Amino acid sequence: MGRKKRRSLREALEDQNKEALIALIERLVAVDAGLEEIVRISITPPPSKERFDPGPARERADEVFATHEPGWRDSDRILEALGRLETTAGALEESGRPCGAASDYAGLMLSVADHIEWQDECEYEWILESCGEGLERCMDAEERVDEVERMLDIFGEILAFDLMAGGYGLDEFAGSVFVKRASRDHRLRFVQRLCEDFGALQRSEMSDLFYQRGALSRWMTRLLPNVDPAEQIPSLSEALPGLKENVEACIAKRNRASYHEACQWLKRVEAGYKAAGDADGFIVYVAELRARYSKLRSLHAELRRVGF
Repeated sequence: MGRKKRRSLREALEDQNKEALIALIERLVAVDAGLEEIVRISITPPPSKERFDPGPARERADEVFATHEPGWRDSDRILEALGRLETTAGALEESGRPCGAASDYAGLMLSVADHIEWQDECEYEWILESCGEGLERCMDAEERVDEVERMLDIFGEILAFDLMAGGYGLDEFAGSVFVKRASRDHRLRFVQRLCEDFGALQRSEMSDLFYQRGALSRWMTRLLPNVDPAEQIPSLSEALPGLKENVEACIAKRNRASYHEACQWLKRVEAGYKAAGDADGFIVYVAELRARYSKLRSLHAELRRVGF
Protein backbone atom coordinates (compact mmCIF):
# COMPACT_ATOMS: atom_id res chain seq x y z
CA MET A 1 0.00 0.00 0.00
CA GLY A 2 1.50 3.35 -1.05
CA ARG A 3 2.21 6.10 1.38
CA LYS A 4 -0.43 8.82 1.43
CA LYS A 5 0.88 12.01 -0.13
CA ARG A 6 1.39 14.76 2.42
CA ARG A 7 -0.70 17.84 1.80
CA SER A 8 1.07 21.12 1.18
CA LEU A 9 1.12 23.77 3.87
CA ARG A 10 -1.17 25.97 1.78
CA GLU A 11 -3.74 23.17 1.51
CA ALA A 12 -3.61 22.56 5.25
CA LEU A 13 -4.08 26.24 6.05
CA GLU A 14 -6.93 26.66 3.58
CA ASP A 15 -8.99 24.16 5.61
CA GLN A 16 -8.67 26.22 8.80
CA ASN A 17 -11.15 28.85 9.90
CA LYS A 18 -10.19 32.39 10.85
CA GLU A 19 -10.05 31.71 14.61
CA ALA A 20 -7.74 28.73 14.15
CA LEU A 21 -5.37 30.73 11.95
CA ILE A 22 -5.25 33.58 14.42
CA ALA A 23 -4.48 31.14 17.23
CA LEU A 24 -1.71 29.58 15.14
CA ILE A 25 -0.12 32.94 14.40
CA GLU A 26 -0.27 33.91 18.08
CA ARG A 27 1.48 30.65 19.02
CA LEU A 28 4.22 31.27 16.46
CA VAL A 29 4.78 34.83 17.73
CA ALA A 30 4.91 33.51 21.31
CA VAL A 31 7.76 31.20 20.26
CA ASP A 32 9.60 33.86 18.23
CA ALA A 33 8.70 37.49 19.08
CA GLY A 34 10.58 38.68 16.02
CA LEU A 35 7.83 37.25 13.81
CA GLU A 36 5.33 39.83 15.07
CA GLU A 37 6.69 42.67 12.93
CA ILE A 38 6.70 40.40 9.85
CA VAL A 39 3.06 39.54 10.53
CA ARG A 40 2.19 43.22 10.92
CA ILE A 41 3.74 44.04 7.57
CA SER A 42 1.95 41.12 5.91
CA ILE A 43 -1.50 42.17 7.09
CA THR A 44 -1.11 45.85 6.24
CA PRO A 45 -3.98 46.93 3.94
CA PRO A 46 -3.27 48.03 0.37
CA PRO A 47 -1.77 51.51 0.03
CA SER A 48 -4.96 52.92 -1.45
CA LYS A 49 -6.88 52.03 1.73
CA GLU A 50 -4.25 52.81 4.34
CA ARG A 51 -4.82 55.80 6.56
CA PHE A 52 -2.14 57.75 8.37
CA ASP A 53 -2.35 56.77 12.05
CA PRO A 54 0.78 57.07 14.22
CA GLY A 55 -1.08 55.92 17.34
CA PRO A 56 -0.26 52.17 17.30
CA ALA A 57 3.44 52.72 16.56
CA ARG A 58 3.61 55.38 19.25
CA GLU A 59 2.14 52.94 21.76
CA ARG A 60 4.71 50.28 20.82
CA ALA A 61 7.55 52.79 21.26
CA ASP A 62 6.09 54.06 24.54
CA GLU A 63 6.08 50.47 25.76
CA VAL A 64 9.82 50.26 25.10
CA PHE A 65 10.43 53.22 27.40
CA ALA A 66 7.89 52.00 29.95
CA THR A 67 9.69 48.68 30.38
CA HIS A 68 13.15 50.22 30.83
CA GLU A 69 14.77 52.83 33.03
CA PRO A 70 16.48 56.05 31.87
CA GLY A 71 20.26 55.94 32.03
CA TRP A 72 23.18 54.06 30.57
CA ARG A 73 22.23 50.63 31.96
CA ASP A 74 19.20 50.21 29.69
CA SER A 75 20.26 52.54 26.87
CA ASP A 76 21.55 49.81 24.55
CA ARG A 77 18.38 47.75 24.93
CA ILE A 78 16.22 50.81 24.28
CA LEU A 79 18.18 51.72 21.18
CA GLU A 80 17.98 48.15 19.91
CA ALA A 81 14.21 47.99 20.42
CA LEU A 82 13.63 51.37 18.80
CA GLY A 83 15.88 50.35 15.94
CA ARG A 84 13.71 47.30 15.29
CA LEU A 85 10.63 49.51 15.12
CA GLU A 86 12.36 51.81 12.65
CA THR A 87 13.39 48.79 10.56
CA THR A 88 9.74 47.76 10.37
CA ALA A 89 8.84 51.22 9.07
CA GLY A 90 11.62 50.95 6.52
CA ALA A 91 10.32 47.59 5.33
CA LEU A 92 6.86 49.07 4.80
CA GLU A 93 8.39 51.96 2.86
CA GLU A 94 10.39 49.59 0.64
CA SER A 95 7.29 47.50 -0.01
CA GLY A 96 5.52 50.53 -1.51
CA ARG A 97 3.32 51.40 1.47
CA PRO A 98 4.20 55.04 2.20
CA CYS A 99 1.20 55.73 4.41
CA GLY A 100 1.82 52.70 6.60
CA ALA A 101 5.53 53.49 6.83
CA ALA A 102 4.76 57.13 7.64
CA SER A 103 2.48 56.02 10.48
CA ASP A 104 5.32 54.03 12.03
CA TYR A 105 7.94 56.73 11.48
CA ALA A 106 5.66 59.38 13.00
CA GLY A 107 4.69 57.22 15.98
CA LEU A 108 8.35 56.69 16.77
CA MET A 109 9.08 60.40 16.42
CA LEU A 110 6.32 61.40 18.83
CA SER A 111 7.35 58.82 21.42
CA VAL A 112 11.04 59.73 21.28
CA ALA A 113 10.15 63.42 21.61
CA ASP A 114 8.11 62.57 24.71
CA HIS A 115 11.14 60.85 26.23
CA ILE A 116 13.90 63.06 24.82
CA GLU A 117 15.05 64.06 28.32
CA TRP A 118 16.31 60.49 28.72
CA GLN A 119 19.18 61.46 26.44
CA ASP A 120 21.28 62.58 29.42
CA GLU A 121 22.97 59.18 29.32
CA CYS A 122 22.25 58.10 25.75
CA GLU A 123 21.20 60.23 22.82
CA TYR A 124 18.00 59.17 21.10
CA GLU A 125 17.43 62.20 18.92
CA TRP A 126 19.27 60.60 15.99
CA ILE A 127 16.39 58.11 15.74
CA LEU A 128 13.96 61.01 15.66
CA GLU A 129 15.83 62.69 12.82
CA SER A 130 16.28 59.42 10.93
CA CYS A 131 12.54 58.77 11.17
CA GLY A 132 11.91 62.36 10.11
CA GLU A 133 13.87 61.76 6.93
CA GLY A 134 11.81 58.62 6.33
CA LEU A 135 8.57 60.49 6.98
CA GLU A 136 9.54 63.17 4.49
CA ARG A 137 10.26 60.51 1.85
CA CYS A 138 6.81 59.04 2.51
CA MET A 139 5.26 62.46 2.00
CA ASP A 140 6.86 62.60 -1.42
CA ALA A 141 5.59 59.10 -2.26
CA GLU A 142 2.02 59.55 -0.97
CA GLU A 143 -0.43 60.89 -3.54
CA ARG A 144 -3.34 61.80 -1.25
CA VAL A 145 -3.05 65.46 -0.24
CA ASP A 146 -5.03 65.08 2.99
CA GLU A 147 -2.74 62.32 4.24
CA VAL A 148 0.36 64.34 3.35
CA GLU A 149 -0.92 67.30 5.37
CA ARG A 150 -1.46 65.06 8.38
CA MET A 151 2.09 63.77 8.03
CA LEU A 152 3.35 67.34 7.84
CA ASP A 153 1.58 68.13 11.10
CA ILE A 154 3.97 65.74 12.86
CA PHE A 155 6.87 68.07 12.08
CA GLY A 156 4.77 70.89 13.52
CA GLU A 157 4.19 68.83 16.66
CA ILE A 158 7.93 68.30 17.09
CA LEU A 159 8.63 72.01 16.54
CA ALA A 160 5.96 73.02 19.07
CA PHE A 161 7.23 70.48 21.60
CA ASP A 162 10.79 71.74 21.33
CA LEU A 163 9.83 75.38 21.72
CA MET A 164 7.59 74.73 24.71
CA ALA A 165 10.04 72.35 26.39
CA GLY A 166 12.73 75.01 26.39
CA GLY A 167 14.84 73.82 23.49
CA TYR A 168 16.36 70.39 22.97
CA GLY A 169 17.66 71.48 19.57
CA LEU A 170 15.00 69.72 17.50
CA ASP A 171 13.38 72.90 16.23
CA GLU A 172 15.68 73.41 13.25
CA PHE A 173 15.26 69.81 12.09
CA ALA A 174 11.45 69.73 12.33
CA GLY A 175 10.70 73.40 11.79
CA SER A 176 12.64 73.61 8.55
CA VAL A 177 10.56 70.83 7.02
CA PHE A 178 7.33 72.41 8.22
CA VAL A 179 8.19 75.90 6.95
CA LYS A 180 9.34 74.53 3.60
CA ARG A 181 6.24 72.46 2.92
CA ALA A 182 3.29 74.06 4.71
CA SER A 183 0.92 76.41 2.92
CA ARG A 184 0.28 79.82 4.45
CA ASP A 185 -3.16 78.73 5.71
CA HIS A 186 -1.59 75.63 7.25
CA ARG A 187 1.05 77.78 8.95
CA LEU A 188 -1.59 80.21 10.21
CA ARG A 189 -3.58 77.40 11.85
CA PHE A 190 -0.40 76.11 13.45
CA VAL A 191 0.61 79.55 14.76
CA GLN A 192 -2.84 80.13 16.25
CA ARG A 193 -2.63 76.84 18.14
CA LEU A 194 0.98 77.50 19.11
CA CYS A 195 0.05 80.85 20.58
CA GLU A 196 -2.65 79.26 22.69
CA ASP A 197 -0.12 76.81 24.13
CA PHE A 198 2.47 79.55 24.57
CA GLY A 199 0.12 81.76 26.54
CA ALA A 200 2.25 81.54 29.67
CA LEU A 201 4.83 83.88 28.17
CA GLN A 202 5.14 87.58 28.68
CA ARG A 203 6.26 89.37 25.56
CA SER A 204 9.23 91.05 27.24
CA GLU A 205 10.56 87.72 28.58
CA MET A 206 10.55 85.56 25.44
CA SER A 207 14.28 85.68 24.79
CA ASP A 208 15.24 84.98 28.40
CA LEU A 209 12.93 81.99 28.63
CA PHE A 210 13.87 80.19 25.45
CA TYR A 211 17.56 79.40 25.90
CA GLN A 212 18.56 83.04 25.41
CA ARG A 213 17.88 82.93 21.66
CA GLY A 214 14.31 84.13 21.32
CA ALA A 215 13.33 80.86 19.63
CA LEU A 216 9.62 81.55 19.66
CA SER A 217 10.00 84.99 18.08
CA ARG A 218 12.38 83.66 15.45
CA TRP A 219 10.15 80.76 14.46
CA MET A 220 6.97 82.77 14.36
CA THR A 221 8.72 85.20 12.04
CA ARG A 222 9.67 82.30 9.76
CA LEU A 223 6.20 80.77 9.94
CA LEU A 224 4.37 84.00 9.18
CA PRO A 225 6.66 86.63 7.63
CA ASN A 226 5.66 90.28 8.14
CA VAL A 227 3.73 89.44 11.32
CA ASP A 228 4.93 90.82 14.66
CA PRO A 229 5.26 87.81 17.02
CA ALA A 230 4.68 90.02 20.06
CA GLU A 231 1.18 90.73 18.85
CA GLN A 232 0.41 87.02 18.72
CA ILE A 233 1.36 86.09 22.30
CA PRO A 234 -1.49 86.04 24.84
CA SER A 235 -0.86 87.43 28.31
CA LEU A 236 0.21 85.35 31.28
CA SER A 237 -3.00 86.04 33.20
CA GLU A 238 -5.07 84.65 30.32
CA ALA A 239 -3.17 81.40 29.87
CA LEU A 240 -1.67 80.22 33.17
CA PRO A 241 -4.98 78.87 34.57
CA GLY A 242 -5.43 76.82 31.39
CA LEU A 243 -1.95 75.36 31.70
CA LYS A 244 -2.70 74.32 35.28
CA GLU A 245 -5.93 72.70 34.10
CA ASN A 246 -3.88 70.61 31.67
CA VAL A 247 -1.64 69.47 34.54
CA GLU A 248 -4.66 68.42 36.58
CA ALA A 249 -6.29 66.67 33.62
CA CYS A 250 -3.18 64.58 33.03
CA ILE A 251 -2.88 63.61 36.69
CA ALA A 252 -6.55 62.60 36.73
CA LYS A 253 -5.84 59.84 34.18
CA ARG A 254 -3.86 57.99 36.88
CA ASN A 255 -1.14 56.33 34.81
CA ARG A 256 2.61 56.79 34.46
CA ALA A 257 2.47 58.08 30.90
CA SER A 258 -0.01 60.78 31.93
CA TYR A 259 2.16 61.76 34.90
CA HIS A 260 5.01 62.21 32.45
CA GLU A 261 2.78 64.43 30.31
CA ALA A 262 1.74 66.40 33.40
CA CYS A 263 5.40 67.15 34.09
CA GLN A 264 5.80 68.45 30.55
CA TRP A 265 2.94 70.87 31.22
CA LEU A 266 4.53 71.76 34.56
CA LYS A 267 7.61 72.97 32.69
CA ARG A 268 5.39 75.47 30.88
CA VAL A 269 3.74 76.49 34.15
CA GLU A 270 7.21 77.06 35.60
CA ALA A 271 8.09 79.25 32.60
CA GLY A 272 4.95 81.27 33.19
CA TYR A 273 5.75 81.91 36.85
CA LYS A 274 9.31 82.93 35.98
CA ALA A 275 8.03 85.27 33.30
CA ALA A 276 5.88 86.94 35.94
CA GLY A 277 8.88 87.27 38.27
CA ASP A 278 7.31 84.84 40.75
CA ALA A 279 9.62 81.82 40.82
CA ASP A 280 8.64 81.16 44.43
CA GLY A 281 5.02 80.92 43.36
CA PHE A 282 5.86 77.89 41.25
CA ILE A 283 7.60 76.23 44.20
CA VAL A 284 4.46 76.75 46.27
CA TYR A 285 2.28 75.40 43.44
CA VAL A 286 4.33 72.19 43.15
CA ALA A 287 4.28 71.74 46.92
CA GLU A 288 0.50 72.03 46.86
CA LEU A 289 0.32 69.41 44.09
CA ARG A 290 2.50 67.04 46.10
CA ALA A 291 0.33 67.47 49.19
CA ARG A 292 -2.93 67.07 47.28
CA TYR A 293 -1.75 63.90 45.54
CA SER A 294 0.39 62.52 48.35
CA LYS A 295 -0.75 58.92 47.71
CA LEU A 296 0.25 58.85 44.03
CA ARG A 297 3.72 57.37 44.33
CA SER A 298 4.28 57.14 40.58
CA LEU A 299 3.48 60.83 40.21
CA HIS A 300 5.97 61.72 42.93
CA ALA A 301 8.60 59.54 41.27
CA GLU A 302 8.03 61.33 37.95
CA LEU A 303 8.25 64.73 39.66
CA ARG A 304 11.58 63.76 41.22
CA ARG A 305 12.87 62.45 37.91
CA VAL A 306 12.36 65.79 36.15
CA GLY A 307 13.66 67.79 39.10
CA PHE A 308 10.43 69.14 40.61
